[in-house]
Amino acid sequence: MSQFVRSLPKSFGLTLLLLLIACAAASSQRGTQTGAPELGRVRNLLEKGEQDSAIKVSRKAIADPVTDLNTLLQLGQLLAEHQILPEARAAFTRVLERTPRSFPAAYNLGYAYFQEGNLEQARKSLARSVDLDPASPQANLLLGIILVRLDKKHEGLLQLQKTERLDPHNVELLKLLAMQYSAAGMHKEALASLRRALAVAGADQNLYILLVESYRRAADFQGALEAASEAIQKFPNSSRMNFLLGVRLQALGRLPESRQYFQKSVSLDPNFADGYIALGELARRYGKSQEAVSLLQKALALRPDYPDALLELAKDYKDLGDFGSAEQALIAAVHKDPENPTPHLLLSQIYSAQKNLDKSEKERQIFLELKQRAASHPSAVSGQRAGAPEPSDDK
Repeated sequence: MSQFVRSLPKSFGLTLLLLLIACAAASSQRGTQTGAPELGRVRNLLEKGEQDSAIKVSRKAIADPVTDLNTLLQLGQLLAEHQILPEARAAFTRVLERTPRSFPAAYNLGYAYFQEGNLEQARKSLARSVDLDPASPQANLLLGIILVRLDKKHEGLLQLQKTERLDPHNVELLKLLAMQYSAAGMHKEALASLRRALAVAGADQNLYILLVESYRRAADFQGALEAASEAIQKFPNSSRMNFLLGVRLQALGRLPESRQYFQKSVSLDPNFADGYIALGELARRYGKSQEAVSLLQKALALRPDYPDALLELAKDYKDLGDFGSAEQALIAAVHKDPENPTPHLLLSQIYSAQKNLDKSEKERQIFLELKQRAASHPSAVSGQRAGAPEPSDDK
């Protein structure tokens, strides 16, 4: 999958929930502000990187009965932003002890549990927040996500559908919903949410990229091609949309047609690295490894830190018998994308060809571990290019 596709889940992923959270401080009860100086101290300590000292000051403020509710909420959010989750939970719990009907505290406590991976406690806190504010799209969304991850798919689906009814014209929310449906294997629902988002937003390149990727995940390759063709009609002079259609044609084996769209993508934008990578892939398929190296070096000149280009370059060096250059490219790819299993598979193959069996086996084991880890987290992003076959450990 190309990096511009892989970046979308990060942009539209669960971190967007932080932007959707209702401002807890604005909606909470305001007190005497006697805790405000401590809040400032904690913020300053965290900015200086003095986390241990910040935690000590936070614990003191949380335990102090005169610390006002607004400060406790802000302190909890500040700690959560810095991933100091036990103390963040303590701050939100303290608010709920004093004001049991505080929606911001219940919601943020559930989100903190969610970040820690404690899904059952997160479910309880989020259910409480939904009881306190049944019309909150944010709380309903996160509760639905948690229910799905707890294998309560039916309940989770109903909760997600409720979220959509609460805010049917929120494009960002529809994107989030589509991604969660897709991660849960609910491809029909994911596609429907993206179609609704397009109906609200009109033509939107990022939405089309997500739509094509959702069809691909559903193994509906003809649907993916038709969505990419629809996108090119809307954006004929977009390098990204030309590239997207080229990828789908390539996945269906229509290589000459795909090459035309890849060439158009770089003619429209000579700095579009993905286009050069795709052309390099095609050159290698046609046995033109030296031409492929030249194209990939052009991509890396534009994007020196691009893992996809490094991977493809390594394959070409391997085909040319230049194992040393292939190894260097793969080691660089590992540094840039440490969770991607594919570089380790290729390293294993290179070491095997060099009869370095110990190194080969070590890299094969790393590949298998990373592949298993990715499989256990379906929303995790793979380093593969869209339409590429799954990597195999067959040598």
